[in-house]
Amino acid sequence: MATNAQRMVARYSPQVAVVVAILWGIELAIDTGLVFVVIESDALGAVNLIKSRGQNAADIGIVIDDIVSRISSLVGGSVVYASRKANFVAYILSRMAMTNCKGSFLDGGLPSKCGEVFIGG
Repeated sequence: MATNAQRMVARYSPQVAVVVAILWGIELAIDTGLVFVVIESDALGAVNLIKSRGQNAADIGIVIDDIVSRISSLVGGSVVYASRKANFVAYILSRMAMTNCKGSFLDGGLPSKCGEVFIGG
């Protein structure tokens, strides 16, 4: 399992920010050589747009086209909806990234702050 949270210095609508984050996740998977990839997001609208592969001329459509193109290059790539409660580690990392100027990356284990949340500290 891997997750990534980074602060964006840009002015996107929330929906564009979500699809850009999904695109970054796919690029991370490709760059690290992962083959079977499941990208989970709690943004149901964005997941539905990606799954529908509908043509959209707006700025979000360009990013979705890139997502569809890159995810199809993976043998087992998919984008699925996961509620925020089901995707708790990603939620905690996104909160950490918002309070830290640097990005946070998790590969396997939990960072100490997440571990404290799971343990109840």
